[in-house]
Amino acid sequence: MTKALSPLKARVRKIAKAAVLGGFGIAVFFLGAVGAANLLGFEPGWMGHLAHFPFHCGVLGFIMALAGRKISSTIATASFAIGIAFLIQPTSLWFPASRPAVPTLSDKPIRLLCFNVLRSNRQHQLVVKALQDADADILYLTELNPIWRAALQPLLETYPHRIGKGPNLLISRFPLEQPIAKDVTFEAALTANETIGKSALPISENLRAHWWSHELLFARAVIGERRLNLVGLHPPTPRSDLSILIQKATALVIAAHFPGPSQREASVILGDLNTSNFSPTFRFILKHTGLLDSSQGFGHTPTWGPLILKKSRLPWLGTAIDHILVSKNVSVSARETGPDLGSDHRWVKTWVTW
Repeated sequence: MTKALSPLKARVRKIAKAAVLGGFGIAVFFLGAVGAANLLGFEPGWMGHLAHFPFHCGVLGFIMALAGRKISSTIATASFAIGIAFLIQPTSLWFPASRPAVPTLSDKPIRLLCFNVLRSNRQHQLVVKALQDADADILYLTELNPIWRAALQPLLETYPHRIGKGPNLLISRFPLEQPIAKDVTFEAALTANETIGKSALPISENLRAHWWSHELLFARAVIGERRLNLVGLHPPTPRSDLSILIQKATALVIAAHFPGPSQREASVILGDLNTSNFSPTFRFILKHTGLLDSSQGFGHTPTWGPLILKKSRLPWLGTAIDHILVSKNVSVSARETGPDLGSDHRWVKTWVTW
């Protein structure tokens, strides 16, 4: 009986080993496919969401490499290489930004801040006190409701110039010229897409019935002889191909409203963009607006993470989706993310000169 079982045990072990090897190989292949899709500009469903978390994917690659050393040295090596490739992305943000040498009109920095307060956040007084202490010159706040707007009244006493009556609010110490609230409607997106000559996006007529709009806030801050073109936005979350398309279309609508380059004028985008520095959508936004990521040179600083037991678990469980983008004639002298204030976001604050 024992002799009869020995070949069976050997066969079971062989099958089990093959199954483990196959599962390990599939996991490594999947991780590599996520990275390859991102580099090629694809954001395929939930798989594309993983591209927003290169630090996590890189660590996972290392863990699988260590765990798989005795299973297959070839696949373990591939997993290690994939892990390195993922970690290069957040690491690259520590390298200084490459900007053209442009003379500045003033050495006095302007402090910009954007923050998604979270509609359901009840820590109103804590947020208002923190924003007062932050002492920014221009703020963009999003996910406001009537309760939040009432709670922000003490803050608004410091910022007499403002635009935004809905969930978004742009406030400034400096006078604001030409304040405009504009919806990214299907027509606006279609027009902006067509004005670039060769259409950048596949915006077809059959999307009209499924399109949903969101608000952009435009204004120009008057700062002595200088002007700062401002855009505040909060596009939809990337839950579908259409929402990603709308995110990209937003960049085209913004680009159509940006003025040409000028020594006296600079341009910035502030907001919760609902996409990370590492996504094809983010690269599309930078390309078509002509702006730069203010985090370049200051490292990977996650601004969003899930609330667990009512606490934001950043940076370990998060990524950066709140951004301040700046024109190429802008110098960013400092940048920081805010404290935990009850939101699932942290604010982004930058010091800029031009």
